[in-house]
Amino acid sequence: PTPQVVLTPAPPSPTPTPVVHVVKSGETLLLIAAYYHVALQDLMQANGLNEESARRLRVGQELIIPGAVEVSGMVPKEATKAAPTRRVIHTVQPGDTLISIAIQYGADLDAIIAANPGINPDLIYVSQKIVVPLLPPTPTPTSTFTPTPTSTPGPPLKAPTLLYPADGQIFEGDVTPVVLSWAAVETLSKGQMYLVEVEIPGQPSVISYVTQGTVWRLSAELRPNGGEHSCLWRVTIVEQPPDTTIDPVNWPRLSPPSPVRRFEWR
Repeated sequence: PTPQVVLTPAPPSPTPTPVVHVVKSGETLLLIAAYYHVALQDLMQANGLNEESARRLRVGQELIIPGAVEVSGMVPKEATKAAPTRRVIHTVQPGDTLISIAIQYGADLDAIIAANPGINPDLIYVSQKIVVPLLPPTPTPTSTFTPTPTSTPGPPLKAPTLLYPADGQIFEGDVTPVVLSWAAVETLSKGQMYLVEVEIPGQPSVISYVTQGTVWRLSAELRPNGGEHSCLWRVTIVEQPPDTTIDPVNWPRLSPPSPVRRFEWR
């Protein structure tokens, strides 16, 4: 007899699951956006946040990270990471959180928690010693001759390097000007700008500023008047779109954001 062919249905494709971040003590939306390398505006839009609610995050609040997904049935992200081979001991400074420490060293937050048994991720204190596992550097490939490739889009520009103020620097009173400065990555083309984002306590939203220069002097009127004085800032290279009415925070990104720095403005 002729064998009967039985068609076996193909297994269903793995289901993508959005990455959800649980807010910890001391975290701000700008820090979370920097950790996941996403635009602040995209993070706000994905979670239905306006300018007021973005500044009032609650410990334990869940945030959807746009553009990042985990796929069920596949190897978890942690299992595919290169194992850290080097470690440094970080002494906690005023205003530090585990996520800001992870950003400072380019380290993995889960690896820091695993390397410090018994640590409370929501409660670290000044002068506490924290082990920070560092990811191994990417090996440099040996030079070999290859045929000239066809033209393909190049990688994005490098993240700007922040110069001043130093991380954790303190400014006292109105007479001390706060001047933010960063190193020029290269000569910017027409329409390319540095986007500076500053989070200042007491302001209703993150302040943004675009320029082709490498210096921005903050107005003394922005100085915090309340009890909180920690300010955060970062710089990204962006490109002005044809529609000049679009808010600069929504302009196309040409570089990753710089690491977030903190300063005290008292």
